[in-house]
Amino acid sequence: MFFKKSSSADIAKIESQLFKLHQVRKSLDSEMLVMVLDPSGYITSQNSNTADELGYSDDEITGKKLLDFVPEKVRNTSHFASLKTALEERKHWVGAIQFQSASGNQEWLRSILQPVFDEDKNLEEFTLHSTVLTRTIETSRAYQDLVEALNRSTALIEFDTNGHVLHANALFLNAMGYTMDEIKGKHHRIFCEPEEVASRGYTEFWEKLANGESVAARFKRIDKYGNDVWLEASYNPIFSQDGELYKVVKFATVITREIERERAVAHAADIA
Repeated sequence: MFFKKSSSADIAKIESQLFKLHQVRKSLDSEMLVMVLDPSGYITSQNSNTADELGYSDDEITGKKLLDFVPEKVRNTSHFASLKTALEERKHWVGAIQFQSASGNQEWLRSILQPVFDEDKNLEEFTLHSTVLTRTIETSRAYQDLVEALNRSTALIEFDTNGHVLHANALFLNAMGYTMDEIKGKHHRIFCEPEEVASRGYTEFWEKLANGESVAARFKRIDKYGNDVWLEASYNPIFSQDGELYKVVKFATVITREIERERAVAHAADIA
């Protein structure tokens, strides 16, 4: 009688655990792209999310090797190599892969590869749960391309929220005559005349930035050697994903020659 009660309790406990796991699995399967692979890496099934997103019918995708859907041009990447190794060594893997859709587009998938073993440690199958990263990565790359273009054509310097230098690009350093080591951690005031730093306007300038307001104008700055450098610049507060201000980025164009020409023209007009 004792053993029957003990056995019944164990079965009830196992059933409860399976019920919980089934809920988790059902939720994941309903939200994510899911493919099942045989031990050799061939696709045996897909869920409706996968069919809708990638555009393949069951007949078009089943029986095909997962790695064959990775575009040829990216098969020399480290993330492809790590996925291939995980399949060969029958290991758990998490990473991003590129997948050729039925329309010919290259989709980015953030995926979890999970080997499934039986009680004798024989591999039965792999499950591949994925989310689509294509739009996120494309947007990120578009912003990265924009930043790189600005970095090539515009003097750029970054400050923390207290006005200390975090980073400056080569165009800014060349314009001001400094090296990065000479200005990193220094306050913005090193580029300004003492009279400006002591003014109410300078205090208000940093107050505006601290309040998340951009500031754009022509600014007179002082280089390492005490020379005047005129900049057409904008100071841009940068916020984190949580809406917290964490740095200020300045984009600038050197306009010293233009200012000198304008002053020369104005001086000539006064003389005339």
